[in-house]
Amino acid sequence: MSDIDNNAEDGSGDSGKEKKDFVPKDQFLAAIASANRKNDALAAELAELKKVKTVEPPKRYTRADLNAAVTAGQITDAQADELLAKQIKEDTKNEVTQEVLSTVKAEAAQQKVVSDLAEYKRLAPEILDEDSDTRKKIGEEYRDLVDAGMPNNLATERAAIRAVLGPLEKLKVAKSARRDDEHHEETGGRSSGNRTPKNKVEGLSARQKEFYDSKIKLGVYKDWKEVEAELAYSR
Repeated sequence: MSDIDNNAEDGSGDSGKEKKDFVPKDQFLAAIASANRKNDALAAELAELKKVKTVEPPKRYTRADLNAAVTAGQITDAQADELLAKQIKEDTKNEVTQEVLSTVKAEAAQQKVVSDLAEYKRLAPEILDEDSDTRKKIGEEYRDLVDAGMPNNLATERAAIRAVLGPLEKLKVAKSARRDDEHHEETGGRSSGNRTPKNKVEGLSARQKEFYDSKIKLGVYKDWKEVEAELAYSR
């Protein structure tokens, strides 16, 4: 009998206190083992989530590989021919797909070039003027690009124009700002300059001013007074 039992019998124990319930050792060990198993399961699940799964490409077989398999009795001649034909079919399909994608990309790129060229010419019509400084600069840039190895095509022409006039989006912004300034000038916001005095060409747009200015340079009109006189007569 233990000391605890002896104390209880001889009254030396504290009979006023209730006895505590102790967890059996087997039950305690079972709880520990269950907790460990749960932790191990969670750790394994976490490890699986962290794995980077890579898809292995299908193995490619050469005719020599298939002949060796036939000789070893692993497959028949018919199976070897079927597998080889399947691989050839897949290769042909992949090649056709790549060709179609390349064609589509090339057509999209060509359309982009054509669209950009049209927009450049709309925003800067001086590109079409053989005598303009802009046209001459573009021609020099184009020849330099071709000499450097670029092809003689529209894409190189676009590259030359972009080198001279800058990116298309920036040119759009610059032209828009210029139109705003010209409109401000026409409505009296500021003087339009000595070359085209506003008080002598009242009501003319910026495009009309450029037109008459070019005619004066060609000698069609003597000066802006003559232009004004004609406009007054026409009105």
